[in-house]
Order: sequence, then structure tokens, then C-alpha cells
Amino acid sequence: MTHYTSQRGSLFTALFGAVALIGVLAAGVNTVMRGPMMTMSQVTQRTVAENNMLAATRLAIVMATQNQPNSGDCDGDGFVEPIPYRTAGTNPKPTGGGYIPSSIGVNTIDPWKTEYGYCVWDHGPLTTTNNVIGCGGSSALRLKGANAQKHVTLAIISAGKDKTFQTTCNAFVDANADGNPDTPLVNKTPGADDIVITHTYAEANSVGNGLWFLKSDDPNTAEVGKRDIEITGSTGAGMASIGYDPSVGASGVGNFMAVKTDDIYPKTASGHIEFQGMM
Repeated sequence: MTHYTSQRGSLFTALFGAVALIGVLAAGVNTVMRGPMMTMSQVTQRTVAENNMLAATRLAIVMATQNQPNSGDCDGDGFVEPIPYRTAGTNPKPTGGGYIPSSIGVNTIDPWKTEYGYCVWDHGPLTTTNNVIGCGGSSALRLKGANAQKHVTLAIISAGKDKTFQTTCNAFVDANADGNPDTPLVNKTPGADDIVITHTYAEANSVGNGLWFLKSDDPNTAEVGKRDIEITGSTGAGMASIGYDPSVGASGVGNFMAVKTDDIYPKTASGHIEFQGMM
């Protein structure tokens, strides 16, 4: 009589061993793949955060001159003041700041479901310590700035994956009078995963197409200095239309000290050119 018990046992042992080996291999592959996938996800979230922050920064800069009285110069010192931050109450926020103002109309929540932090500084001859009522007085939601354009005027901060703000926004203090802050205006803890985007006043002026450079005796006028202006019309370089505020004079009339041109044409084919008040 033939016995198969030992052979059957060996067969089942081999099968179970193969299944176990496949399980170990699958777990190993899963572990190996998980690392790059998690890294890619984190990179994508960071990119989304940075793009949102850049968009918010640009809108905040443009809206500072368009959505605030006196073209954004609430204290009349020739410097545009950024839109104040939104108070965060007892919620997590960067020290010295708050949240992105709701009026800006952008996504204020980062990919890790935390509000973006927002800090702003009032630069110019007059600042928060002057308690200008039009700028919020003693409760202005901005930090003290300096009478210079080289310093940070706006910062947007994401707390990152750990949802903890580890970036401090500081008022401008220059005890040794060297023109630089004794403590960095934006101070991020080394090793923190906060994402920080800042703009100096000069950079904000560049992003705002020069609208942050106000005429010294007329804060409602943006002054473009030391630059030529080239205008291209909607149909190309051959023709461009320029409109004027009727308050300058008659509608469609501008004041020029001198005009130098090779040709003058009537506006319409059947029109004519008149020169008035010529000596």
C-alpha cells in the first residue's frame, strides 16, 4: 500500500510559503511606492499653496490703491498703505498678523485646511505710531513700518502640513539708526515647514504697475518717473486711443506742455483739424 501523506504535506507547505512570499513582496512594493507618491502629493500641495499665495498677493497689492480711500494713502504721506489684515481672534495665526482680508476675494484656506496668515506694514513718513484716524488710529491692523521702500510691506504665510504658524511678523524698530530693522520684519523659525511669500514696498509698486508711487502733492495721482511710455492700440502699434477724465477739461481733452509729432490727422475721415488760440 502506497502512502502520500508526506508528499501532500510538502505540497501544502510549499503553497503556503509561496503565498507568504507574495504577501511580503506586495508589502515591500507598496512601501517602496508609497514614499514617492507621498512626496509627490506634498510637492503638489505646496505648489497649490504657493500659487494661491501669489494670486492673493497680487490682488492685495492692486486692490490697495483701488478699494481704499485716497488711492490707498490713508495718512497722506505719499506711501500706499496695504489693506489691513483680518483679525483671527483666538485662532492660530502668525504673531503680529492675522488672516487675508475677505474683501480680496481669493481662497483663504491652504491645502492643509488652515487659514493663510497675512501681515502688512505701514511704511512712509507717517506710520502706525502716529495713530492717524483714517488708517485705523491706535487699532490699525498693520505693523509699524519705516520711511523707506526697501522693506517688506506685505507677507502671506501658510502654516504648512503641521498646521502650526512658526513665523513671526515684527514691527520696524531701528535702535541703532542704521536704516535696517534690528529684528527681521519676517522671522521664520529654522526648520519650520511654513511657506512664506513677501514683497517689499518697491516690489509691490512694481507688481502694481507703478500705482504705489504717488505724486507728493497729490495722492490721487500715480506718478511715473524716469520712464518713457509706449502705447500699443488694440489693433496694433499703428493707432491707439487715450481717454481722459472730464474733470481735466472738456471730455476727451488733455493738458500737455508740448506735443512733438510728424503727422496730425482728423479723428474721422470727413473731419477737420482746428487750431485755437494760436499766436
